[in-house]
Amino acid sequence: MTGSGSTYVQGIVDATGVWPAVNQIEAHLLLPQDDLVAYCKEHNVHITAYSPLGNNVFGKPKLTNYPEVQAIAQKLGATTAQVLIAWGVYRGYSVIPKSVQQERIVSNFKQVELSAEDYEALFSDRQEGPDAVQHPEVSATTNPKVK
Repeated sequence: MTGSGSTYVQGIVDATGVWPAVNQIEAHLLLPQDDLVAYCKEHNVHITAYSPLGNNVFGKPKLTNYPEVQAIAQKLGATTAQVLIAWGVYRGYSVIPKSVQQERIVSNFKQVELSAEDYEALFSDRQEGPDAVQHPEVSATTNPKVK
């Protein structure tokens, strides 16, 4: 499945009796989709996250420019993209960043590991106000320790 919320996943199950193996969704610091991730995990549906560096359609600052992301990248000797990819991996799902530049593609494969402290620093800095991306199936107030 691609981009499907829990209502659509349940609709597939109700119609076919089969749970999808994978649900590919947009997920990043401003759109963590906590409820959907927890729902899929509960039903053994693997999450593959696209746009882990954020989506600038909403006119928000680039996640790679957030001071917290930059500080953790510097601490780990990593790029900000690697930190944002690691955030999704820490949450227990596959992450597929997009790039057409060879150097970024190679860099994105160099996995870094976030500590629980680094993860919490990134997660706790997510805002619930006007900078948060709103989505009908997103709860911006939960932190589902999905690892």
